[in-house]
Amino acid sequence: IPQKYLHGFAASLVSRSKWMPPRKTRTQTTFLRLLSVLNTIHYTGGQVRLWEWNALIECAGRGWRRTRVDDFNASMSVYQDMLANRAPGSSLSDDGSQLLHDASKVASQPVSPDVVTYTTLLAIAGRTLNQQILQEAETLLVSSGLAPSHITHLAYIRYHARKGKLAGVRSTLAVMKANGIALGMEGINACVWAYGRNGRLDISALIYRILRHRVPQAYEAEEEEEDVTPEEAALELEKLEGIVVPPGLKPDAITYYTLVQAYAYRGHFHPCLAVFKDMIASPHTLTGSLADVDAPTGGPTIPDPVLPVYRALFLGFARHAMSPRHAHLANVVVVSRAHRPPAAWTLAQLAELFDTFVGLPGGARPNARTVYWLLVAFAITSGYDRAVLRDVWARLAARYGEHW
Repeated sequence: IPQKYLHGFAASLVSRSKWMPPRKTRTQTTFLRLLSVLNTIHYTGGQVRLWEWNALIECAGRGWRRTRVDDFNASMSVYQDMLANRAPGSSLSDDGSQLLHDASKVASQPVSPDVVTYTTLLAIAGRTLNQQILQEAETLLVSSGLAPSHITHLAYIRYHARKGKLAGVRSTLAVMKANGIALGMEGINACVWAYGRNGRLDISALIYRILRHRVPQAYEAEEEEEDVTPEEAALELEKLEGIVVPPGLKPDAITYYTLVQAYAYRGHFHPCLAVFKDMIASPHTLTGSLADVDAPTGGPTIPDPVLPVYRALFLGFARHAMSPRHAHLANVVVVSRAHRPPAAWTLAQLAELFDTFVGLPGGARPNARTVYWLLVAFAITSGYDRAVLRDVWARLAARYGEHW
């Protein structure tokens, strides 16, 4: 097989992994296929390129919903193979036995890692939430002498946010500001997620207020009713957290989804719907790779960003709605948990939302997780009424089939 076709095949595998459904990206299928192609390149006289090594390192660190220490070790094994100019995956064998290959055609040359290599390792280490592993990856980057990129800093932001350490997020943002590194849309979305995940929805709302004002005609009918102008929001945001939203940025699919999910998780029903309506009414096409919030680096591109928003809303109902049988305990739950009253998360509201869900146009196809949370939401809000659940299932099957 000509080398150019093998390299093209590798590129297709990598690009395909960006839009495959989550049930595929959670497996090692892409890694094994890419490993096979790169081994063929290595043993047929070709040169495994740096971007291919980097892609293999990234694939080795995925495969499960939650990244494990073993996943980071697998990525480190591929990294060591790259440094030693060995065949890709040589260090992954437990017993040292390797497949028989004709080594007479091997002509590959050593490849030097770049900042993308170290950032990939750092991101994988951060997803393990293991501080010792993160320090190991950080040591590699520092010893290389390469300057960290803005993606490197975003990996730190995501790590600190998942660990619940807003002080670490603020420290990373300060380093970026001191080094003149612009946040960009990815950085702004990472901030919305980090503060929203850790209960500072006021900061996420300020960022969104600034972004949303830049959408044409977004606030023409509401400007008189707004208590805080975008200019005041920008000053307050910089004063509180030192964050400056770069000019020209507008909310994308990830912005809307992240904010809806943060509001839903905390039980804020009406802000959820307000952001959702803003998203539907947006006059410009929403684009962007919509990744899972628990694993925001990479992930599949979802053609219709409305579906993940519905999933977040259904999860909100499952988390905050109260069974009719226990309605008399609502006040006790609110006081003990310091949550907002669950009155908005009702069966009537869910039924209205479900009507719009089954009425989505085009080829929308909800995944199993969306359907699961929808059924859980109806089970809780209806008091586990079987007739209601049968009706919901029948309408789902009639509209979307039973592919899940």
